[in-house]
Amino acid sequence: MQKQHVSQHIWNGDAYRKLRMRRAIPTYQGIEQPPAEIIPLLQQSRLYTAIKLCKIKINGGIINAFVERWRPETHTFHLTCGEATITLQDVSVLLGLSVDDNPLIGNTNIDGIDMCEQYLGVRPNANALADGNTLKLSWLASQFANIQDYVGDEEHLKMFARAWILRFIGGVLLVDKSSKRVPMTKVGHKIHPNHHTQS
Repeated sequence: MQKQHVSQHIWNGDAYRKLRMRRAIPTYQGIEQPPAEIIPLLQQSRLYTAIKLCKIKINGGIINAFVERWRPETHTFHLTCGEATITLQDVSVLLGLSVDDNPLIGNTNIDGIDMCEQYLGVRPNANALADGNTLKLSWLASQFANIQDYVGDEEHLKMFARAWILRFIGGVLLVDKSSKRVPMTKVGHKIHPNHHTQS
């Protein structure tokens, strides 16, 4: 699989090629951290530890080195000390995300616009959508620009927190090539408690 591998330019003796890393860290009033009012809700969602990692500076050299040493046929990094891979335990320890609970399943045939209205309290217009059920992060940032509009009402505060989580997922955790949008139906569809299953 070497011909399809990102390190092929090294094998060919080409000039060193750097990957371009992108992320759109959510900000509030120019600060790269969530407003204090929604931190308890982010902690309740179990994403707060991962969100705090936004403050860590990206080391492009290390990421480039690891990408070039990743072998898709074995799903391991080929290092001078041997082969290594990322485990679910690594994800759990580094991101603070639980990997031991029951899997969540549910209907994914959901209209993202209706879901957005239900969970964010606002129906996205044509300017909010990048394509189909994909929201622009810039629209989320402008729509949820002032926490004071939501303070004092627990339900509205949850809407602000959900918007923040969507911005985090689309801008940091699961970034696409543009780092400007987030798919609504893949990361935010409603899960009913009776759809929980055993692994």
